[in-house]
Amino acid sequence: MIRDKRKIFGQMLVDVVKYLLTIIVIGNIFAERINFITSIAGIIAAVIIGLIAFYVIPKDKEE
Repeated sequence: MIRDKRKIFGQMLVDVVKYLLTIIVIGNIFAERINFITSIAGIIAAVIIGLIAFYVIPKDKEE
């Protein structure tokens, strides 16, 4: 049960990373001026959330 909840939470974090990176890319395309600091902060946040998701998702059981 806890394993399933961890897996679902980890997958949600992976989705958050995808949405965050999509917002950064689309925002930079449509923005008149590209804000470099905001882009770097978003990428760093995506990496941190991605690492958390990597450690939260449990490894598959070998049977």
